[in-house]
Amino acid sequence: IDCHSMPASATTHLGPPGMGGVDVVLGDRFGNSCAPDMAQLVEDRLRLHGLRVLRNKPYAGGFIAQNHGAPHRGQHALQIEINRSLYMDETRLEKTSGFQEIYETIADLNKTLLSFLEERMSPRQVAAE
Repeated sequence: IDCHSMPASATTHLGPPGMGGVDVVLGDRFGNSCAPDMAQLVEDRLRLHGLRVLRNKPYAGGFIAQNHGAPHRGQHALQIEINRSLYMDETRLEKTSGFQEIYETIADLNKTLLSFLEERMSPRQVAAE
């Protein structure tokens, strides 16, 4: 996971009119840096928390996703861009009342991803012998 913050102005033109843009942009290099089910899990979990999520627009994943994402080898890279207006006043560079909520959302996402990865990566017993 390559997690960043983005200025609120970065996506104002992408969201529904009057809604102030999107909250999170996921970059998976158009499916080339992360398995589709993993990216979908992240998107679904963030939407469950009421966040407006786009994928690959305007950020499709930078250096880390491009150079380290290789899902065909079991190596996944997903960029997460979080709208700063969710948790801070960009002018004063101070936390807002939304900080705790986004903190809890990211903590829940981490827990969900860890469970997903543990299940995916745990050794599977093929036969009882």
